[in-house]
Amino acid sequence: MSQWYQMDFPDPSSEPARMLYCYHDTVLVIVMMVLFGVGWFLILVLVAPFMKGLVNRDITNSDKLEVAWTLLPSFFLVAIGSSSLLNLYEMEVGDNVGYNVSVT
Repeated sequence: MSQWYQMDFPDPSSEPARMLYCYHDTVLVIVMMVLFGVGWFLILVLVAPFMKGLVNRDITNSDKLEVAWTLLPSFFLVAIGSSSLLNLYEMEVGDNVGYNVSVT
């Protein structure tokens, strides 16, 4: 049951609701990992002028780095997209799907 001061979703009562609950938690973890990674690199760049020689700012052509920052986000997006599509499929084709339309 939902409460007015509730900070989280109510307890899921069906399988699609449980899957959406897990999907929300997974996406939240991925977003936090990206946030901390970007924040860490931002701090490194901002503090680099005060730390002589610890950060190599003369990287002009790094193929490994370009491949890494292209493939890593694509893996995250594929993981999020595949679980989202699975959730959408389960909500449409599940066992307890019923459409009631009342027109007056």
